[in-house]
Amino acid sequence: FLRQGYPPDMAVARRGLVHGGPRISVVVASVADFADKTVRSVLDQTYANWELLLCSNRDLSEDERSAFERDGRCKVAVDRGGSSLAELEDAAVSRADGDFVAFLENGDLLEPDALEAFARAAQDEPGAEFLYCDEDAVEGCRLCRPAIKPAPNLAKIRAYDYVGHLQVMSADLLRRIGPVPEILAPARAYHRTLRAFELTNHIVQVTRILYHARPHGLDDDARTAGRRALEAHLSRTGASATVAQGPVAGTYRVRYALPETLPLVSVVIPSKDHLDLLRSCMDSILEKTTYPNFEVLIVENNSERAETFSYYEKLVAQDERVRVTTWKPERDGQFNYSAIVNHGAREARGDLLLFLNNDTDVISPGWIEEMVAALAQRPEVAVVGAKLVFPDGLTQHAGMAFNPNGYFMHLGETTPADLIDHDYNIALPHDSTMVTGACQLVRRSVFEELGGYDEGLAVAFNDGDFCLRARDAGYEVTYTPYAELHHKEFSSRGREATDKRHHVRFLREYARLASRHADRFALGDPTLNPNFSQWDAQFRLR
Repeated sequence: FLRQGYPPDMAVARRGLVHGGPRISVVVASVADFADKTVRSVLDQTYANWELLLCSNRDLSEDERSAFERDGRCKVAVDRGGSSLAELEDAAVSRADGDFVAFLENGDLLEPDALEAFARAAQDEPGAEFLYCDEDAVEGCRLCRPAIKPAPNLAKIRAYDYVGHLQVMSADLLRRIGPVPEILAPARAYHRTLRAFELTNHIVQVTRILYHARPHGLDDDARTAGRRALEAHLSRTGASATVAQGPVAGTYRVRYALPETLPLVSVVIPSKDHLDLLRSCMDSILEKTTYPNFEVLIVENNSERAETFSYYEKLVAQDERVRVTTWKPERDGQFNYSAIVNHGAREARGDLLLFLNNDTDVISPGWIEEMVAALAQRPEVAVVGAKLVFPDGLTQHAGMAFNPNGYFMHLGETTPADLIDHDYNIALPHDSTMVTGACQLVRRSVFEELGGYDEGLAVAFNDGDFCLRARDAGYEVTYTPYAELHHKEFSSRGREATDKRHHVRFLREYARLASRHADRFALGDPTLNPNFSQWDAQFRLR
């Protein structure tokens, strides 16, 4: 491996070959030049049960063929008819006899135990049909640009091809996928990945850097083919949408269509005094929002100032879209956010419930359209969250994860809101473990199915708990950066860490949460690749 630009893993090199396990057919398609380094990285694998199929559109020299065929597991197929790389790969697949097929690009290099790692993962996950891994880039003698990838994520794969070129697929899945259409040949890997997401739920992520990719520049043909592959995928899955260029080269902006009959969206805003916050929030909603079919339901709870009630009367008189309902606590001064939200949901008229904090301001006028469209075109999604930004321009929320203790973290928090961060987490849509209740759109049907927010969680964890319960019921939770609002977090209630009574309440609620979701917390949040620290939400390597 020294000749290939990086040092050998001596611990791997010293141990013997690993036999047994599934047979893996490695496909390398080559045009113009012989895939010397790529082939050598396969020949040096610690795993023994593989075959290599090299498809080329030119004759190999005698020396090349001799070096290649010295190992009986290697096969050569030559097509002089000017075939594309996709056609060469399909021809190789037709000759493969492995249980799995791995696709390698000419110039890419495998780690010495890459096939062994995939074989073990396939054995550990019975029924696995599609496997992928982390990667980096090889430039000369330097490894750079590590791609530490997320778990299978439909919203994110529709925003860009995070899986990459190395794909390991079961032979049966490949048969169901079929040949790559010629028009999609420049984006053949992306096409196969999208088809895999359509055809199987048995997708396995191997969280190790197992291969090193040579730079694969995206030319216009590849971008166009990628857009077409994504459009075809959306059509096959029944999603009405258009595809445009995303915020970064190589990314895509999926614009989901709204339903023909726009559902009524009930914006439910708990409110107690803090008139400056509520007025700013209401002005931004009523003046900026372009979605035509919404109501605002203010849930009054424990306000004490006369000017608050005067403002309510003025709002209701001026705009027929605004209503006020009063939540009455069981005892004076009691606060239970979950009960307030549940009361608002009961009083709301809409089929969609948009829970919103009173310390938010609308930034993007089409915020409701973006969230409604995600629900309309993805029936498996029950909850949609928005991009929230602190007034100083730093990210407050781009989805939520939990750390090993089960406490919730806001992904990307305190990083610049316009940052093109790791894996484009802030900039692109993605399915998230949870999204904050500060701006959370929910299907009423699911809200009622799950019994609403848990009123045993009066203050803490209730929004994330609802998302986790939705996931447990088989629904998806997703985040969109295209619905953007300011959020002045802690402006309404402040922080409670110094109040011992509140701390007791917090611990009781945490115990309730932990007992309900103990299995999830023990397994770890799939949003966070284990190569990252599990204790913060800013994607720092361990």
